[in-house]
Amino acid sequence: MVEIPGMLMIGARCKSDDKTAFTRALIERFCALGEIVGVKVTTVDSFNKNHHPEISSSQPTGPFVEPWYITEEKDPYSNNDTSKMLAAGAKKVFWLLAQKNHLERAVKALEVTLGKETVSICESNRARSAIEPDAFIMIEGKDNRDWKPSAREMVGYADRIVLSDGTGFDIDESDIQLIGGRWIVKMP
Repeated sequence: MVEIPGMLMIGARCKSDDKTAFTRALIERFCALGEIVGVKVTTVDSFNKNHHPEISSSQPTGPFVEPWYITEEKDPYSNNDTSKMLAAGAKKVFWLLAQKNHLERAVKALEVTLGKETVSICESNRARSAIEPDAFIMIEGKDNRDWKPSAREMVGYADRIVLSDGTGFDIDESDIQLIGGRWIVKMP
């Protein structure tokens, strides 16, 4: 487990639970206090390997590239999650894409990429199995959708579960604080 001080991790029960909207709101709020780096960690396993053929070698014509890689988002205008973080005011945004069984090594490379004393907000469920952040918040929608496998695996690590109704979240803005470069999440 890699301890990354200054990181707030946000996970979600399923893709449609407004995790990126929550992350964007936090970046917009806290970037006025100092530089925030956005991070998106995607792990590839049998559940989602068809979405990431460049790393999972699930595409017959594409060669296996690496078991993980880190890219920096440069376009704040596209519709992907990393672009939305950049548009919200993050100084930089990195995307770590890793095969699940190489996540530990990949996270160590991410730690080097971020550098010491970096304040970051990370979107991921499964990265919590390899990273010890300041706090881990799990977003859960109010519908009856099933928990995706990575969310089921990590919900027990959540410091707080925040409900989303599609228009807002059941957490008071003051319950999340950034003090001295460290995240604090008040418990209800």
